[in-house]
Amino acid sequence: MKKLLSVFAAAAVLFGLVSCDNLPDELNMHDSAGEFEGYSITGEGANGLGWNGAGDYALVRDGDVYTVDLVAASSKIIFCFVKTGGAWTDQINGDVMTGKTLPAGITYEAVDNNNGGFNATLNNLVTGASYTLKVSGNPTAVEISLDGPEGVDPATFYTLFYTEADGSNESKTFENADKRSVMKAMAKGSDKYTFSFIALADETLKYKIDNLVVPTLKETEYSLPVEKNTEYEITVDAKTFAVTEATIDLLKNVEVISNNAHDYDFYAEGNQFVATRSEILFYVNRKAGNSSFGWGNKETLSVDANGDGSVTLSYVESKKDPEANAVKITGLKAGTCYALELTEDSDNKIKATISLVLPYSFEGAVLKGGWEGWWQDSYTMTADAIQEFEVTASGDSDEHPASGNKFGMYNPDNNWKLSNLELGTRTEMEYSETKVDDCTLKDNWEKGATYTIKIELTDDTPGSPKAFITITKKSVN
Repeated sequence: MKKLLSVFAAAAVLFGLVSCDNLPDELNMHDSAGEFEGYSITGEGANGLGWNGAGDYALVRDGDVYTVDLVAASSKIIFCFVKTGGAWTDQINGDVMTGKTLPAGITYEAVDNNNGGFNATLNNLVTGASYTLKVSGNPTAVEISLDGPEGVDPATFYTLFYTEADGSNESKTFENADKRSVMKAMAKGSDKYTFSFIALADETLKYKIDNLVVPTLKETEYSLPVEKNTEYEITVDAKTFAVTEATIDLLKNVEVISNNAHDYDFYAEGNQFVATRSEILFYVNRKAGNSSFGWGNKETLSVDANGDGSVTLSYVESKKDPEANAVKITGLKAGTCYALELTEDSDNKIKATISLVLPYSFEGAVLKGGWEGWWQDSYTMTADAIQEFEVTASGDSDEHPASGNKFGMYNPDNNWKLSNLELGTRTEMEYSETKVDDCTLKDNWEKGATYTIKIELTDDTPGSPKAFITITKKSVN
């Protein structure tokens, strides 16, 4: 039972009668030195605290302050100070303490314990994190400071990978020197929270979901078998609190950035880039961020990207970070477009190759339309940037007369799309690297009418070309 005593009444009377300025130095209460000698902390919420009237951890003098190191066992540490070895002797409670210097997000409050006193309480701590509590002032006016990581957002969800009290179930993926549980903040989405990580060993992880607003979530335990070098994602629905687990494709969350002023994020923008110099050094990172991952075959590769085998791709170590997964590409031609391709091998390692990307061309594309009624008529495009030709909506039979408003332009691997094209209006088409719906005219093709179709390629950048189309009705036969 927590015994709470008021030990300050007599002292207050004494100090009301005797000026502090006339006291000997060893009794002067304006200086922290010596004020908390022989005191210990006790309470709950940190490893080793257990409401012990004789104290759990002694306060250690460090210059003008006293300190004690604590490992947060939850998001909240509740405590008071007592004389070491006593029985709740000279207890110092929360009502005489104030939070002086605290990490961002962490708050201090004195909470009524319904037992005649107040407990000192530190809120929003990171579970599993180490903190140093600093005590200054004097026993009637205590100032509390804290060194450690910033506080947690009470509304955020956290994945708590836990280790048993006896040290069993210790995780290799989230290993730490103190063999304690590790809390990871989950990324906030519109209606869900996610946490992704890369497993560092074949093991079964035990975890809980923690949220300060809904503390009952932590009562459910989850087990997740994982394989080394494989990426996983844990998701919590913010409305239903449903938890799902998924294996993430190795390359899904990979980003490639250069070490110079020109950044390339291939897996956000596609894997193509225009060289700005003959030599570029790239780093490949997993966005999960909890570990690096290795390349597969690290042999130097000479490729025919320029048509002459002059481009060399080699794997190098970064002086700053040996695990940075750097790849050096030399022999590039400035202004030329290349594609850096990343693939996965059987050991969940990354392999890289590079190839030349030619400018976009209409050559081989096929323009088909409803002017012949059943997509019977088509026009094969040439490599010319501007092409113009005529078609007549004649209809091939009574069964399939010229009708409808559809047309389309297709390459084997890409398509162009457009909706409700007005006749006689020069209109930009939208490029897509996947199959799309047919293009449409605002009005139907008219049987017997002759149409002029003009297509202009205004930008041949690989992967993002631009083109305009103009369809004009000339006459009706």
